[in-house]
Amino acid sequence: MSDESKTFEQVVSDIPLPACPAVLIQIDHLIGRADFDFGELSALIRKDVALSAGLIKLSNSPVYSLRHNTSIPLALQMIGARNVAFYARAFLLQSSVANGSSTTRFWDSSWRVAEMSARLAKQLHKDKHDEVFTFGLFRDVGIAVLMTHYANYKAILNQANQDAEQVFTEHENREYGVNHAQVGAFIAADWHLPDYFVAAIHCHHDPASLQAMALPAAAQQRAMEMIALAQIAEHAVQQRTGLSQTHEWVKLKDFCMNTLQLAEPALDELIASAVAACISAGDFGE
Repeated sequence: MSDESKTFEQVVSDIPLPACPAVLIQIDHLIGRADFDFGELSALIRKDVALSAGLIKLSNSPVYSLRHNTSIPLALQMIGARNVAFYARAFLLQSSVANGSSTTRFWDSSWRVAEMSARLAKQLHKDKHDEVFTFGLFRDVGIAVLMTHYANYKAILNQANQDAEQVFTEHENREYGVNHAQVGAFIAADWHLPDYFVAAIHCHHDPASLQAMALPAAAQQRAMEMIALAQIAEHAVQQRTGLSQTHEWVKLKDFCMNTLQLAEPALDELIASAVAACISAGDFGE
């Protein structure tokens, strides 16, 4: 059980967290330069296997639909060089968290949610697909971290997944004094993601708590939309694959529909279209 005398900082200090990779600092610095050079960015990305593979995979996904691309420059041309800073964080995060059979399944599911989120954003004509995709991959990173740190975490996760009433993270709080949303937000802040992005991760199981974050109105709306898109995406993936079933859709469906101003028929149509696009791209192995 958790030691209630410990502060959040003390609990987190005992958990090995992925450090922000040096290549991210280099990418941020390069993109921020007045004399930004496209070729230099391509060369920098080629030096990192995980980042190169992630960008190539993304360029061939339903989000960009290049198909059979193996070129980093072409991927950057399609994705947009200045979007790379967000995407890079998603791909490097995946390679920075300890790997194992459980975390492999976790990242496979997270990738599907990320792709579906970006696809939904595209269909709704929302901008910044890079942020939406990265949020889909980043929002539950705390699960992967806690899974590798606590031997009984899978049992606690299963309890949370089966609870149709309580906020998901309450199960983790009772057991460990910390939850995966807090851990994910802590990592996001350390990896220099925007405040609204950090807040969205922190509140993605309890969107009402965003009100306490004192974000500007536009930033709060962006955080709410990222949470809603990822939740709809997760629901769509769970429906299609039958895997990682939770009760989060029951709890958050109304929030998602209100945030994106969707009536039920429009929501069903949106999900069906996004799923069809992902099937066409082979994302569900069909």
